Amino acid sequence: MPNAIHDLNTRIYSKWFPTTGYERAYEFDLEVYPPGDPDDELKIRWRWIIITGLERILEKCRRSNPALV
Repeated sequence: MPNAIHDLNTRIYSKWFPTTGYERAYEFDLEVYPPGDPDDELKIRWRWIIITGLERILEKCRRSNPALV
């Protein structure tokens, strides 16, 4: 489990953020773990990262094709 969280963080911050134009809005994230065994790989876990940047992406869309937005 610790490797999975580390791998997820690596993908989010080194691959997803740089390619989407989004940025972290705050210095904290929210992770939710269901009750029970924390090492159970089959459990679904949630992670919320508050982001900014949607306005820039929409503006790019408007400039490239005003009819779409």
